Amino acid sequence: MAAALNRFISRSSDKCRPFFQLLKKREGFEWGAECEQAFQDLKKYLAQAPLLSTPDPGEILVLYLAVFEHAVSAVLLRDKGPEQIPVYYVSKTLLDTETRYLPLEKLVLALRTATRKLPHYFQSHKVVVYTEFPLRSLLRKADFSGRISTWSVELSQYDIDYQPRTAIKGQVLADFVAEFSPTVAPQPPTRQERKVEPSRRKGKAPAEQDALEWKLFVDGSACNTGSGIGIVLFPPGGVMIEQSVRLGFSASNNVAEYEALLVGLNSAKTLKVKRIRVYCDSQLVVNQLSGEYEARNEKMAAYVEAAKSLLNTFERVCIEQINSGQNSHADSLAWLAAAVPTELKRKVAVDYLAEPSIGRSMDLILDVNQGTSWLDPIVEILRDETLPTDKKEAHKIKTKSARFWLSPEGKLYKKSFTGPYLLCVHPEMVQKFLHEIHEGTCGSHAGGRSIAHRAITQGYWWPHMQEDAKVYVKICEKCQKFSPMIKTPAEDLVPLTSPWPFAQWGMDIVGPLHKATGNRKFLLVATDYFTKWIEAEPLAKITKPMIERFVWKSIITRFGVPYSLITDNGAQFQKKFKTFVPNMG
Repeated sequence: MAAALNRFISRSSDKCRPFFQLLKKREGFEWGAECEQAFQDLKKYLAQAPLLSTPDPGEILVLYLAVFEHAVSAVLLRDKGPEQIPVYYVSKTLLDTETRYLPLEKLVLALRTATRKLPHYFQSHKVVVYTEFPLRSLLRKADFSGRISTWSVELSQYDIDYQPRTAIKGQVLADFVAEFSPTVAPQPPTRQERKVEPSRRKGKAPAEQDALEWKLFVDGSACNTGSGIGIVLFPPGGVMIEQSVRLGFSASNNVAEYEALLVGLNSAKTLKVKRIRVYCDSQLVVNQLSGEYEARNEKMAAYVEAAKSLLNTFERVCIEQINSGQNSHADSLAWLAAAVPTELKRKVAVDYLAEPSIGRSMDLILDVNQGTSWLDPIVEILRDETLPTDKKEAHKIKTKSARFWLSPEGKLYKKSFTGPYLLCVHPEMVQKFLHEIHEGTCGSHAGGRSIAHRAITQGYWWPHMQEDAKVYVKICEKCQKFSPMIKTPAEDLVPLTSPWPFAQWGMDIVGPLHKATGNRKFLLVATDYFTKWIEAEPLAKITKPMIERFVWKSIITRFGVPYSLITDNGAQFQKKFKTFVPNMG
């Protein structure tokens, strides 16, 4: 019943979920309170369900999407001024793997489900999707997952527009949209973020406290030449403070990490810092201070106790684990202290050199003002959403633009499912690219197909790459002079045996064969030398009149008088037959 009434029920998969769960059980089928409540709610809904409507040809339709924990839904509507009339309800129960999709991926899945179940509406109408989420930018983003990329190409064939959701018109969508944004349960802190927070003092709001928070990056390094620590302290809105300290004693990496933390906290304490956020790339230090790891020896336990004692002197402290790439500044200072074998204090000034000291060896001059090309319409629709006035051309450009991506710098890239994005080359720059790849500094004068493949592997693309590369190779002077020559000796040209179709035929008799209807046991066959076309006729007797009739009916009347007929000079092709053929023309 639910399957038959699916199009009339809003969020049918969510409403019928208790039934689906019950039907999955092979044993212990029991109609419980949850199923009874769902059944009563379904009857109540069908008793007051709104009537569905049929859209007019060319009418713009409206689509709302809903995402829930175990189902996605969509409703297609007609916008009639003060009210919105439903056209079709679509709902899908999520598979176990689909329940683990990201929320925005589930939203795109709901849209894809609607297009697959209602393709006739999407192909004949423009559909406006009202949503509070950035679906347009998501489908055009460069770093999305593989399934989003596939769905983006699939959805690009339809005329779909995305607009912010406005006020709901009427009670039809009240329940559908009210539960559109499910509440998200608070997540526990991950292993990459451990907080050590003493009791927060009263008197200031959390936002104001975060604005006064200092940031401390610490790192330690131990090597054969010695040990060192690096500290970077960022005050709120102030000047960065750096410290590079060489340890005068032998220390392991873990000891160096703890020393960096203690020295950094002491420096912050000296500056009378009250609120601080510490970033460290040592998993051991962060987890021991949070209590998840236990110190196994007395030395580590002493460091943990000293660090916790120092942390309690601050009003608010937060310790987070980051990766080494995010802590590169402090890591460089630690390596500097560990690599310099001296006990003397020193200051190292770091300057900035913008240009090479020897100057540029050559200047590269490029055309600044490039003419119009195939890139311009795609760039305009991706940047400004500007479409041509012609409807067919606009649909063509919009479909093609889904395969491209515009970077923030204004460069156009072609999307790729299995490889990196390819930079689109302007037509005026194609010859320069081919010259550099074919005969440039690292050019090997390869063939056209190899040049096109090399351009793709280096991250470039333009239409008709192989054709342009083949043409360029043909006009390369060095390739014409020094390319390998064909060593096969020349021979006289052999004329064609049949210069045009149906000019020369070969004819022969096959048989006797097993008797067929009409006592036929011979087969008269004629084959054209040029087209290999075959004409055949079964015969009971192979007399000269029958052969003449076959030539007249099957060859001359259909293909014209042949230039020559080749036979094996059998008895049937002698005397009268030789005079019959020349008389035909």
